[in-house]
Amino acid sequence: MLCAGKGKRVAEHINYSQKCMFPVYGKPLLAHIFEHFESVRLNRVYFVIGYKGNEIKNYFDWKGKGTEIRFIEDNGFEVDSTSRSLLLTKPFIQEDFLYSQGEIFYEQHLIKKLYNFRMKGFSGVIAISKDVEIANTHPRVMISN
Repeated sequence: MLCAGKGKRVAEHINYSQKCMFPVYGKPLLAHIFEHFESVRLNRVYFVIGYKGNEIKNYFDWKGKGTEIRFIEDNGFEVDSTSRSLLLTKPFIQEDFLYSQGEIFYEQHLIKKLYNFRMKGFSGVIAISKDVEIANTHPRVMISN
């Protein structure tokens, strides 16, 4: 889960805290996301942290019901992109994985469907929505095999 960015577009609205740690229904947004991912019994979760990463470390160091939690520090989060943060996980990931931004909430049933989709031998997912406005600051990435 990528959680390194400053959240420049929302910073003033969340008192300049780590955007993933913004409270929603009594706990950080990232905690809700983690619990939904944990529901499919993942072996481990990697958090790529940068801006105010200690907020995330302090909260999650003791969490996880059988899910191993590891932290990868992105010291270049202020000048580099999401793609770079994701690339930092490469040395640690040797198997299939679920990728998530740390501030995008998914309903639990969608995570389970994604997981089951992979367990049936499929190797990718594409989501398309005509009603989404994409910020000009987001990178576009194309992956081909």
